[in-house]
Amino acid sequence: MCNNGYYQPNEAQGSCLGCPAGLLCPNTALTTPSVCPLGKYCLKQTSTVKNEELKCPEGYYSAITGASSIEDCVKCPVGKYC
Repeated sequence: MCNNGYYQPNEAQGSCLGCPAGLLCPNTALTTPSVCPLGKYCLKQTSTVKNEELKCPEGYYSAITGASSIEDCVKCPVGKYC
């Protein structure tokens, strides 16, 4: 079993791998990380996207999955609501 934010795709290993940026590792028994969802960004070793700090800031949005940093959030176009 790995800690949240880590995973191990192979059986009988002595250590776990840190979840890469852009992916999500919420489960201690995870063998394959999942892609960070729309509107969020996942730093390395992210275990949950329920945290408000992982949402794009007000006035910004992310239209891609797998965003790996706040720089992946883009400014909302003038006249649009994000």
